[in-house]
Amino acid sequence: MLWSELTSPTWSQVEGVRNLQGEINRLFENLADHREDFPPVNIWSNSDESILRTEVPGVDPKVLNLNVNWDQIQLSGERKPDVPSEGVVCHRAEREIGKFARSFKLPYEVDGYFMQT
Repeated sequence: MLWSELTSPTWSQVEGVRNLQGEINRLFENLADHREDFPPVNIWSNSDESILRTEVPGVDPKVLNLNVNWDQIQLSGERKPDVPSEGVVCHRAEREIGKFARSFKLPYEVDGYFMQT
């Protein structure tokens, strides 16, 4: 056996490293995508109206902002941390906290002065 055969990686080793790199990249892409997709929304429209429905658990509706500018809708707000009672022990905290914002483009322009919330 030649020295170069012993020291150069085989095709299966190279392919294994590429597969591992692909899995790591996919993990980080999914993490980034998840954060950008809060809150989840559904948008429907017809020639007369548009409806945006969302779920924002833990967000006070008074601090939820919905802005319309021509064909863009921006939804933003902030989810504050839960404050448990004194003496309570937290066993799991998975809900993200902090500011969020999402923008959506409509297939037509909207006059924001006539927007209903």
